[in-house]
Amino acid sequence: MRLVDIKQKIDKGQPLLFYFSGKQCSVCHSLKPKIRAAVTENFPKMEFLEIAAEMHPEIAAHFQVFQVPCLLVFLNQKEYIRKGGNVSVHVFINEVKRLYTLYEQMKSD
Repeated sequence: MRLVDIKQKIDKGQPLLFYFSGKQCSVCHSLKPKIRAAVTENFPKMEFLEIAAEMHPEIAAHFQVFQVPCLLVFLNQKEYIRKGGNVSVHVFINEVKRLYTLYEQMKSD
């Protein structure tokens, strides 16, 4: 994945979750399936994109990601949520739900 591709996705304004991970990160590996499943179940219009930070340092630098895992949620071309480290799936999903509900309401008006 290239930075230009990511910027194009953001410019479309659709819900995006960027999951920055690392090959040697055990938290990344255990958290990813839980986050992916919760996003798929709760936010059908949100795209889940995993970015390997060590393979794409220019992308990580562009988004100022200095630790993994790092989760970034974008809606309407803006970053609204940033979480890093050992994230509570339940707390994270509840935060995204509030935002996603507002997004859905705006789109239906």
